[in-house]
Amino acid sequence: MTLLRLLCSILICSCLFNCSQEDEVSNFIVGEEFTDSNVRVIRIDTLSVDLSTFKLDSITTSETGRLLFGQYNDASLGKISTTPYFELSSYTYSISDAAVLDSVALILNYDQYFYNDTTQLMQMRFHRLNEKVKPYDSDFYNTSTLSFYDSPIATKTFAPRPNSDSLHVSIPFEFGNTMFDFIKDNTSDTEEFVQEYKGFTLQIDEASDGSVIGFSTETDSTYLRFFYRLSDDDEDTEYTYDLYITESSDIPKHFNRIQSDVSGLPLSNLTNQDYNLSSLDSNNESYYQSGVGYFTRINFPSIRKLYEIEGQGTVIDAKLRLKPKIHSYNDNLPLKDSLSLYYIDQNNSITEQVSNSLGEVMSTIVESVDGYDDVYYEIPVLQYIDRKLIQSPLIDDAIILYHADYNKSVDRMIFNDMYENEGAKLILTYAIYDTN
Repeated sequence: MTLLRLLCSILICSCLFNCSQEDEVSNFIVGEEFTDSNVRVIRIDTLSVDLSTFKLDSITTSETGRLLFGQYNDASLGKISTTPYFELSSYTYSISDAAVLDSVALILNYDQYFYNDTTQLMQMRFHRLNEKVKPYDSDFYNTSTLSFYDSPIATKTFAPRPNSDSLHVSIPFEFGNTMFDFIKDNTSDTEEFVQEYKGFTLQIDEASDGSVIGFSTETDSTYLRFFYRLSDDDEDTEYTYDLYITESSDIPKHFNRIQSDVSGLPLSNLTNQDYNLSSLDSNNESYYQSGVGYFTRINFPSIRKLYEIEGQGTVIDAKLRLKPKIHSYNDNLPLKDSLSLYYIDQNNSITEQVSNSLGEVMSTIVESVDGYDDVYYEIPVLQYIDRKLIQSPLIDDAIILYHADYNKSVDRMIFNDMYENEGAKLILTYAIYDTN
């Protein structure tokens, strides 16, 4: 912090007078022991804030620790559907030849993540893959997919209970027994097993309109369990054998395909990453949705108008207020408590996280005492403002917000721009000093 900025900050803490226009100023006469200049501090909230939406070409969704499953319709962001793909195997393959299978079940433990209406029934189809869970490069993405056999192994219609323990899917005995016999008779290692049973996927019924839920990928949370028995002295002893999602340091063993059908909506214009959909062309709104890859792009095109203010000056503080659209959030579609701030370049590639002397810059959510509908995000943007004021040549870069779970969730937010319902607003505290 410069000496002037520090001095003015001290002055502001003791006697800041707020003004809503650039020509409404308050004078501070500073003692000669500090400076022989007159310092005026003004509040500026009339500079323009441009919001637009862009879409990342792809997001890495492998090895996130969560299987995302479900589908719902959103009036602004279209039909959102999520499909998990995963390999099931084991670290050991040893079952007695005398073992007799009783039943098989797919156990999916909820990880408590959900989005949208969980009171609606879902139909899950459990399919076998006909290609290995192996990416073309090092990762799978939200756009990745793998082929699977048309006929499902099993189906399950259920009402999701994300705060309960698990979902139990019964597997037909014939399929389970064939798999069980293969393990007993033929398999000595994982490679041999996955050559035959390459992987699995959970497909959602296309007519579903309910929610997206998360299942944990921990070995003791999601597994295919074989219940079998062994006879010893005319007594049966019951046992279990599990196949699960094993950990791997080099090849991902699970990923989520996350799709968004935006046919007929303004977002359908986003066909490549470097195209920005202005809020003026999307109902004075901008959008964020993790998993799918929509981000709100924020910049301040008129920031250099500060140079037109008479006298030399410096920005003491800068905050951006972003207001979510009223009625676009509720208990089923909650807002995130905080979001990280990042720089992006002119091609909408993320370059670095914004930080200051206190660490990573984060937004905070502020709720009015008058009601839930007056919620807004407050974001410190002083570092970005300083950057734009000295940037030469001027670059069409910007800032974005996103949450750490952006690659394993489908949370979304709709923001009002500066022209809609007291929407986006940049609030500057600006100190002017006239050198004698």
